[in-house]
Amino acid sequence: MFPRAVSHVAASFKANYIAAAHEEEVLLFARLSVLAAKALDRAWLAILNEKSKNFSVRSAETLLLEAESKFNAGLYEEARSLADQAYSLAIDVDQDGVLNEYYFAPYVNNYLIYCTGAITFLVFLVRARLARKLPTPKQPPPAPPPIPLPASPPLRGYRQSLKPALSSLSRQPIQWPSVQEYIMAFQDLPGCMLDKELRNGVVAKTYPITGRARLPMPSSGRFACVFKVQCGSKVYGVKCFFNTSIMNLQERYEAISRYLSKVSLPFFVKFEFLDKGIIVSNRMYPIIKMEWVEGDRLDIAIEKHLNDKTFLEKLAEEFIDSVIEMQKNKIAHGDLQHGNILVRTVNNSIKLYFVDYDGIFIPDFKGERAPELGHPNYQHPKRNEGHYNEKLDNFSSLVIYLSILAVANNPKLWDDFYNEENLIFTKKDFEDPKNSKIFQELLKSSSKKVRNLTMLLIEMLKNDPLSDKINLEHVKYIT
Repeated sequence: MFPRAVSHVAASFKANYIAAAHEEEVLLFARLSVLAAKALDRAWLAILNEKSKNFSVRSAETLLLEAESKFNAGLYEEARSLADQAYSLAIDVDQDGVLNEYYFAPYVNNYLIYCTGAITFLVFLVRARLARKLPTPKQPPPAPPPIPLPASPPLRGYRQSLKPALSSLSRQPIQWPSVQEYIMAFQDLPGCMLDKELRNGVVAKTYPITGRARLPMPSSGRFACVFKVQCGSKVYGVKCFFNTSIMNLQERYEAISRYLSKVSLPFFVKFEFLDKGIIVSNRMYPIIKMEWVEGDRLDIAIEKHLNDKTFLEKLAEEFIDSVIEMQKNKIAHGDLQHGNILVRTVNNSIKLYFVDYDGIFIPDFKGERAPELGHPNYQHPKRNEGHYNEKLDNFSSLVIYLSILAVANNPKLWDDFYNEENLIFTKKDFEDPKNSKIFQELLKSSSKKVRNLTMLLIEMLKNDPLSDKINLEHVKYIT
């Protein structure tokens, strides 16, 4: 009896010990998962923040994607390590120990900068020593004293005295919040939104890679980010600015809204500019509240139908028809590119939407200068702020139209030339078409239409961006 009791006690003790050990293991496992999740969030926020400052963080995004994969597989330590590496790579793209924001050349390693500086200093010393040996030139005679002008009469009234100061103040650029600050604000819609409908909405919280709901996820561009907000049965896109230099945002967007409502074209999205839109860090900023449109970005739509020639040819025709319709109504988008064109397919029909109206031209803006120059991988290299009328989209439209047709005819071009910031062309191709690989490929295309459109694009590069030598209606019928 006694040995059995001892055996029972020993077995019980062993069971408790194993249970405790397993409990400790579970707690450790849970702790590792929490730390890994925090590291992933930190890396993602850093990547969004640096992208908003126009830094290239593709390597960091690749690492984050790998970290996310490890996390989903339960390899939390590895996920955390990769996420930390992604964070480090995002905030210091050339990994030389100096953060991007504190460095005037973040893509160039410090050693190269130091060597260049040292060589420049030595050249300066040599030139200084040579200058001492040269005879000193004679000094010119002193200029006669300026003739005093009569004093201008004093301004009357405090309003006149304040007018120059107020005018200067109104031209000062706004210090916009960062993407990260917007993300933090959107976690509390009732506390940050001034629009009643948006204040009672629910922001879509989806993680950018796997869809885990943790933080508000905006789609981020070069000048603004857009959050998706559900308000009952309605869904809105809320556009928040972080890097725009446009001074008269409210006046521009109100004029754009009036004109687009008047012409009522189906590929434009309805929106409302709210000057008193959002509070971030106790300061008020404007936002754009717009109709949310479901659809694929142009490059994603092309990739989904890469081997469907009929679909891509139909997409190209739908695109050129939409741009021709814009021109007939004296409108130019100003920044036609893959990120600003949404493609929606319903029952084999293709519907396009153009978004982001910061650089749009309408007749109200005739005589003004362009507020932005568009994506360089789609724009004429000679384009500047003075090029601003309804013909502004001629070049970018031909680039997109030709790109879609070329890929439809030869899908391999997509694998060879698409880099997530273009379709198949880049700024370098436009600057030097003679030595461009993509131009050489297209000039050898089996499609006569692709060859002819390529020669037309090369001809356009020799002319002014707003040249009258191209008519998009004629482009459509080139064979």
